[in-house]
Amino acid sequence: MAEEFKSRQDFEEQSRRRVSAFVASVKSSFRYLVDEYGFTSEEPEYLWFGDLRDALVRMIYRRSPIRIDIDFRPGENLLAVGLHDVTRGWAMDLEELISFRTQGSLVPVIPPIDSGLSFAEMKRRAARREQLVSEDLQSVVRELATRLRSNAADVLNGGTQDLARASATTREPTA
Repeated sequence: MAEEFKSRQDFEEQSRRRVSAFVASVKSSFRYLVDEYGFTSEEPEYLWFGDLRDALVRMIYRRSPIRIDIDFRPGENLLAVGLHDVTRGWAMDLEELISFRTQGSLVPVIPPIDSGLSFAEMKRRAARREQLVSEDLQSVVRELATRLRSNAADVLNGGTQDLARASATTREPTA
């Protein structure tokens, strides 16, 4: 992590503050999913895995067949929005879908990290993600909510064909 903490207690306190800020930001920024699109929102899931560095907080919005996961790893300052067609098993990260639709012409809010990158590039992107999220978590969440609304309205209305097409073109085939 870019930040240095004097003690584990400082780290845990900082992580708890980030989690609170994340939950509040998601509830306000993604409220339109409930109000305009009829999604239901669930209570946040907290997965602690015994170490805050590995913790995951997930906010879930559902409306059949779509599930939207907004994930935050407070120990690493990582944030992602996942779109899922649960009946067909299609899934895609919001940034991947936007990149597919715009042929990469839109700069991601948070640089994506994938396993096909070199270790050095993964570290560089992870550092950039951490910097963006730690600078202003609320602004990043708001921007992701805006991009979801403007770039995936058809998905929010139940159309998932682009999830399948984008998923097929952006992922390496597994052998």
